[in-house]
Amino acid sequence: MSLYGRQWGVFKPGAQAEYKGFDMEADPERRGDSIVFNGALRSRDLKLELDIESLVGELWITMRADLDKGRCVRIGFMSDYLLVDQSDGKTNRRAAALPWTPPADGRISALVSLKGNRVELSLPGQPTRTVELAPMREPKDKLYGLLTFTVHGKIRGQGQAKGVRVVATPLPS
Repeated sequence: MSLYGRQWGVFKPGAQAEYKGFDMEADPERRGDSIVFNGALRSRDLKLELDIESLVGELWITMRADLDKGRCVRIGFMSDYLLVDQSDGKTNRRAAALPWTPPADGRISALVSLKGNRVELSLPGQPTRTVELAPMREPKDKLYGLLTFTVHGKIRGQGQAKGVRVVATPLPS
């Protein structure tokens, strides 16, 4: 993963050109598992360039997360819908359920932008989709912005995302 022009994760010297991405698998005893990138802290507005070689189950991206207050914006890649959810810490709200058909080869490429109260989703061959979010109060300490990727399956151990490559770019507020 790349954030602020720096690579996050484990790389061997000279391997970036051959980097195939990371894999995520749900533990055999769980329906889902997550990877948290705290390098996105204090990044209110963020653009993600996402490539996934294959996905079994669902992939959820949680952005602008404040774990103490329970606030976040979540984007879900399902088999037939793209979901955008918003939580203010007390109420969860489905901001959008957008029908889509994943590519036949299973590869997902997407550009996800969260700026202000707007989420934009761009997928190859489809029009850009814009979702307006409800206004949310920013935390005073500004220590929020965790970026989380979660794979989830209907049965234990099913959720998998293979060859995940992410470039995260902070956007000016």
